[in-house]
Order: sequence, then structure tokens, then C-alpha cells
Amino acid sequence: RGVYQKVGFIYRKDQVTVHSAHVILDSDSYALTRAPLQADLTITSNGRPYNLKLLVVHLKAGSTGEDADRRRAGCVLMKTYLDQQAAIDPEANFMIAGDWNDILNDPISDSSFPVFLNDSSDYKFLNLSMVGRNDLASHASNRMIDHLMINKAACPEFSTGRVTTLRLDLLVSGYS
Repeated sequence: RGVYQKVGFIYRKDQVTVHSAHVILDSDSYALTRAPLQADLTITSNGRPYNLKLLVVHLKAGSTGEDADRRRAGCVLMKTYLDQQAAIDPEANFMIAGDWNDILNDPISDSSFPVFLNDSSDYKFLNLSMVGRNDLASHASNRMIDHLMINKAACPEFSTGRVTTLRLDLLVSGYS
């Protein structure tokens, strides 16, 4: 697609092995201004390996109607891809993380997420319980626009976990 802003992730080499990483869904720059990155990982926790396919996303920013339409279109593309992957391998564990540029508790008519929220048997936002907690927001506007979502196959592993926002302004001297 030429030059575009790329996404990535930071990980601990002592806990995560990256088997492969590649860009997906890079043919539709209208819906996905930044192509998602898929990394196939093994995470080792408490001596147990866990295979995960991590998708890192950064959806269209902005507050215009067209921006929201592009985010919704991006979510539809991602869900189609994820549903196809589930048909191929129903046991594949997916996590989709990143800057979705929208809040989860918008009215469904204004939301970028109905395609996922209306399929709660197959997809779950791990940070849904944090909605409305502006003290945990990751954006300067005190709106939570960064989210973690998993597919059904990954749900059993993540059901007892917890999600929190690292407050870098409290952890790193001079960070603002």
C-alpha cells in the first residue's frame, strides 16, 4: 500500500516467543488506514505455554461521520477475517489489541463495534468492565479508546484474568 503508519507491540523475550509476524488486510486503505499486524506467539506463564495470535490494530482517528464509518468498516473486515480463521481452526486463540479510536459504551447507532458486540458468544472485550472509568483512560481526553478483545477460543484462558491500564505518568518520572 505504499507508505503508511505501522503498528507494533512490545514484549518480554523471557515470556514470549514470536514465531511469525505479518501484515493482514492491507488491501482496503479506506476501512483500515493502518494495516493490522498479526503475530503468532507462544506465551509462557507459570511454566505453561500458551499459543496466541495477536492482532495489533490502529483504526481511523477522528470524530466525523466518515471517520466512524471507516472504523465500522474496519471492524467488519476484521470480523470477517476472524470468522474465516475460526472456520479453518476453531481452537486458534486470537487477541485483538490496540487503538480502536472509539469508546465501547457509545449508543450502538454511533458505535464502531456492533459487529462484535452483537456477537458476544464469539467475541469478548476484556476491558468492558473498565468502561466509564476515566481515571484508567489511555487518551488525553479521558476517554478509553484502546481495547483488548478476544475470540471464543481464547475465553477460557482469560476468564480469570484482569485488565488494567498502566499509568505511565505515575510510573515514569517526567512522563506526561
